[in-house]
Amino acid sequence: MRHENKKINVAILLCYLATTFALSGCSDNGRQALSGTVTLDGQPIGGTISIDPMGETRGPSTGGAIRDGKFSMDKSIGLLPGTYKVTIYSTRNTGRIVEEGGLRVAELKPIRFNEEGSLEITVKAGGDNKFDIQLTSLKEPKK
Repeated sequence: MRHENKKINVAILLCYLATTFALSGCSDNGRQALSGTVTLDGQPIGGTISIDPMGETRGPSTGGAIRDGKFSMDKSIGLLPGTYKVTIYSTRNTGRIVEEGGLRVAELKPIRFNEEGSLEITVKAGGDNKFDIQLTSLKEPKK
């Protein structure tokens, strides 16, 4: 009888542990999925996006690729609710041809948006966290 009680206790413990591990995989860590578009002068751009907490917001940073003007992060790499600074990195064709490695190629100028900290997003819990980021080129002053 005593041996059977040990088997029952072990079986209950194993069921408890299996249930605990199964449910821990389903827990919500509070991160939110997000997605959006990035355009420059109305045209979709490629590059990367970096999103970092601001002010009172505590939590992780995230980032990823922008392809054909679109980006997305699922909950596994998403953000906690709060306010975030957004930085966009891309390149722009200057219209000039340059020699590079013995080849003539279009010159690409690296561009970075948000050096002044003006791009911000607010991520909401359970909300539709879709963001449309519309960038405008600085026009060169006429001489």
